[in-house]
Amino acid sequence: VIHELVQAENIVIVGRAGQMILREEKGVLHVRVVAPLVVRIERTASDMKLEPAAARKLVEQSDRARAQYLKRYYHASIDDPGLYDIVINTGRLAIKQAAGIVCAALEMLPE
Repeated sequence: VIHELVQAENIVIVGRAGQMILREEKGVLHVRVVAPLVVRIERTASDMKLEPAAARKLVEQSDRARAQYLKRYYHASIDDPGLYDIVINTGRLAIKQAAGIVCAALEMLPE
């Protein structure tokens, strides 16, 4: 399904092991968005109206699940920088700045 979507239109795939499924696909930009744990906990607590302890638990569970999925099905480490074209730290950059970087990188991508 992911391959079909990429062929049909310009799309953004969040997660779903896209960095592995589409690793050989031309015209695809692989971006990893990161932020320090404390920042992700604060954002999750705010977005989901959770206490910090509950937000921490949710973030840590999500981190483990994502890493385990990639390792189990693709024998890859989510932390391998070679899986991504760019890595953006939204703990240091605003979301708008990060989006600008992604858009600029897309413009530079070879067809």
